Amino acid sequence: MVAEQLVRDLKRKAAQATEFLWASWLKGLLRIKNVEKRPPRKNGVLVPETRIRIPEKISEVLNKGPKFSHEPSLRPQELLAMNRRISGKAVKEDQESCLLEGVDVITGVARGGGLKTRKDLTACVVTFFKGNDLRLVQSDEEGRFVVFSAGAYDEKALGAIEKNFISVKQKATKVKKKAAVLCEDLGLTKLAKGVKDTQ
Repeated sequence: MVAEQLVRDLKRKAAQATEFLWASWLKGLLRIKNVEKRPPRKNGVLVPETRIRIPEKISEVLNKGPKFSHEPSLRPQELLAMNRRISGKAVKEDQESCLLEGVDVITGVARGGGLKTRKDLTACVVTFFKGNDLRLVQSDEEGRFVVFSAGAYDEKALGAIEKNFISVKQKATKVKKKAAVLCEDLGLTKLAKGVKDTQ
């Protein structure tokens, strides 16, 4: 009885020690495996090709994620309409003063050339990618992007098409005949004649 209890305790301790050792080794192994496989990443931007360098300013904008947007600039007439709506929500005796103060602010803004909004941050990203012939693709991971060179992007796109679609080999004359018959069935005689006349 005592021997059985001792054997059970030893088995339990051996199982716990084994689990502990396996868990500690597994973390290290996974870390090594992930470091070897993962391409370089600049925060939220995955760059599979090491020769592509993304400036810090561009990376900051991309790190904001695909749902990032900036405040739209408002025209003076929109500002006046907003001023009227806001002043209408004030207490009755303060409505007129709110309206007048809002108009004073808007006229000052209008004289200064409109609301001073920050330069469109996405414009610098577009300029950079066009200038360097790069492609930006939304990643499978939420809020991440992948950057490809134009050649690598074209290769990936072609690979995806070849993987998901079956190539069909047909002679142009057969396709032309089918198209002409279809056009005639639909009552498009001029188009059918045009299809037949093409070479």
